[in-house]
Amino acid sequence: MSLNRRLLNYFATTLATGLLVGACASSRSDGTLPPIPDSLVGTEILADPLWPDPAPLQRPYVAFDVERYDIQLALMPTSKSIRAEVTVEFRATVSAPLKEIGLDFEGLSVHSVVNDSGEALEFRHGAGRLIVTLAEALNKDDMGSITVTYSGQPQAGLYFVPRAGDDSPVGQVFTQGECEDTRYWLPCADTTRDRAIWDMTVSMPVGWVSLAAGDRLSSDFVGNDQVDVWRMTAPTPAYLISLVAGPFDRSVTFEGGVPIVMLLPIGWSGQSSSSLAHSTGLALEFLSQFTGRDYPYSKYGTSWVENFPYGGMENVSATTLTANSLRDRRGIRDGNPMGLIAHEAAHQWFGDLMTCEDWSQVWLQEGFATFASAEFLRTIESEGDYLAKRLAMRDGFLKRDGGDNLRGLVHADCIDPMDLFFTGHAYQGGAIFLTYLRSHIGEQAFQKGVRLYVGANAGCSVNTDDLRDAFERAAGRSLERFFAQWALQAGHPEFEASWKFDPERKRILIALNQIHGQEDGLPSVFEGSMGIEVHTPEGRANHRIEFNARRHILELPCETQPTSVRLDPECVLPAKLTLKRSERAWFGLAETGTASGEKNGGSPHDVTARLQAIQHFQEGLGNIPQTLLNARLSQVRRLAQSDPNSHVQERAIQALLLLSGESSREAMRFLAGSSDHTRVRVAALKSLLALNPVEITASFARSIYDVGHSWKTMGAAMALWVSADPTAAWVRIKIESDTPEAHRSLGPELVSASAGIPTAQRLPWLMEKAAAEHGGSRLRQAALSALGKYSALEEVRDLLIETLQSPFFSARKAAVDSLLAHLDVVGRQALIRYYEGLNDVRQRRAIERGLKANPAKLVALPAAQ
Repeated sequence: MSLNRRLLNYFATTLATGLLVGACASSRSDGTLPPIPDSLVGTEILADPLWPDPAPLQRPYVAFDVERYDIQLALMPTSKSIRAEVTVEFRATVSAPLKEIGLDFEGLSVHSVVNDSGEALEFRHGAGRLIVTLAEALNKDDMGSITVTYSGQPQAGLYFVPRAGDDSPVGQVFTQGECEDTRYWLPCADTTRDRAIWDMTVSMPVGWVSLAAGDRLSSDFVGNDQVDVWRMTAPTPAYLISLVAGPFDRSVTFEGGVPIVMLLPIGWSGQSSSSLAHSTGLALEFLSQFTGRDYPYSKYGTSWVENFPYGGMENVSATTLTANSLRDRRGIRDGNPMGLIAHEAAHQWFGDLMTCEDWSQVWLQEGFATFASAEFLRTIESEGDYLAKRLAMRDGFLKRDGGDNLRGLVHADCIDPMDLFFTGHAYQGGAIFLTYLRSHIGEQAFQKGVRLYVGANAGCSVNTDDLRDAFERAAGRSLERFFAQWALQAGHPEFEASWKFDPERKRILIALNQIHGQEDGLPSVFEGSMGIEVHTPEGRANHRIEFNARRHILELPCETQPTSVRLDPECVLPAKLTLKRSERAWFGLAETGTASGEKNGGSPHDVTARLQAIQHFQEGLGNIPQTLLNARLSQVRRLAQSDPNSHVQERAIQALLLLSGESSREAMRFLAGSSDHTRVRVAALKSLLALNPVEITASFARSIYDVGHSWKTMGAAMALWVSADPTAAWVRIKIESDTPEAHRSLGPELVSASAGIPTAQRLPWLMEKAAAEHGGSRLRQAALSALGKYSALEEVRDLLIETLQSPFFSARKAAVDSLLAHLDVVGRQALIRYYEGLNDVRQRRAIERGLKANPAKLVALPAAQ
């Protein structure tokens, strides 16, 4: 439910005044209400807004289907406004005569609406809807057409990006429609269920280029403008209609038979467009094989834009990515951008070719894209890295899946549909379910199921039943209960297991118990299956068992005493699983896959075994004898120094600091300067920072910084340098913060490292770097975030409030978070007023959480002068 501002202010003032009067009335014996104190006369009484509550998604009644949009759009960067005309061709879909149509349209001024004969039509525009009365009623399946002329400054959906600082001229324009923001610049049926084709003619300044969905039919000079014409012939929901325009470097190459169009910021000198196009082509080839369907559109475009509010957006055939995802040589060592590129490419099938029928089903898009991008990275990285990341994803998701965040993958309760994206279920939860489904039905059936799903639903809106139907056909059995428990059920089970060997019967006996409670509506019994891996001196054996009872005693054949038994070695079960082991067994697990002479070789699953062993070695340290502590230390040190997997090394380094302290210094110094992996170097440097620095550490830290292995390594080295020699390090930070690199990847690292600098020196520097002239740079964002520590100071608070007017998402978000760190009367007022006109869902939720945690009973502001 939303309230207009006048009504909101009335309720806020009434609530605050009522609280004031009520508090005073309790002290009067006659029950009469006292007058407002003279000290408050002439002041503004401000209370919190009426915070919205989640509610089920509503499916609006639609009596027509849009068939085509013809969009004539003029971009006017100087005024950050547009002039536009759109013709909407539609078909009546109800048996009753259709007398009017309602389009979603928010904020801009409508000048006229005419039909295809040029006849002016009556219309009403307000509350986000444009209602047009037709000249003649339409019967079912009759076609109609209206043309809307309008103009104004879009408040969302289409964004004008300054070139540098907040007040600099516009340098880029981009659209972002998900979930329901296309309505802010285009009258449309803004729903996932309405699919249409479109033409777009865009007029823009000379020297600009554009990228939109479909094919560019022409690009010409018309008067003083550059005019591009685009056509999209595959019916697609309105939220995927897109446009990027500005002075980009444009390139076109062919990869795997697909034209790859790239728009890169002018002057970018990192990854070349050809290498990015090649990587994109590899992802598209992989996805074509994965889905069993060739890339479905005539070209694939990618634009890297400034000020993008997300990592990326899969607009049909024209993906938009944040410019922050561009990586130079050092940045690639910090993280492979191919994961993001593959994720958005996967959406061309899962999201664009097939679109969720409503946003409660969004996991079908985000879960599949997350799963598919991980599978693509699996082909170019090691299997061990893939499994380590999957384990971290699963464990992280299970920690989030509880309390107020407890829900199934399909979920309809929200304030705004975008809320459904950020709980962890749509992305990580969906990918984990798909991984477990593959394990449950087998690789061959899973691949067949994916291809059946894509083949049967191309060009359609889909729901979870459509997916289940495809996999049931592929597996040849019902999966209704499996989907109901593991996808639709809120929450996850908890298992406890133990095993022993029966030498006489040559059997392994496994006790598997489901121990979760049922207070959150969980079923007493989850049904499914899991793998079991048995290690013996003779080698390894893999089994698969099914479970369908609260308590199980399972038997597996085994000729000799096992050295290890692992349940769910793939780490795909979406459940908490505790297998009771002896300390000896944990040490054996830590050596899995690394011991020489092991029969049948190692397994990639051994990486997850060692990671789980490291986690165990950090637990219960206060209750174990010194001999056992020393043994754990020796094992962890070995993994930190020589494990073949960088994820294991990183976790072992973190554990080594906890277990050994000062005695690990030399090992950390060696790894910080020699490893090929950023995560290992950074973990070692952070461990050294946690130790008391010695004089030689400053020289060491400076040398690591100067080598410049990666940006994150440089940041960790600078933090160590600040700790050891703050005077010299501070001089270097100030010098480096004035370089171009500081406004990109280096800036956040410098700000983080400066935390050890005295406030008297650091605060003026942060204020300078947070100034409006730095626009949307990463240095400014980091500085604004760091100012949260000082936001109780009036001058800091005022700067943060001023930043709420910035055109840059990143700056405003950082300012909101920092203001929430120390709320005072003025800061609270600023956030409430900012909230009232705010469209960004993530910032709205942050303000709601922050102010709810510190509710306002009464706030009295000084009277206006």
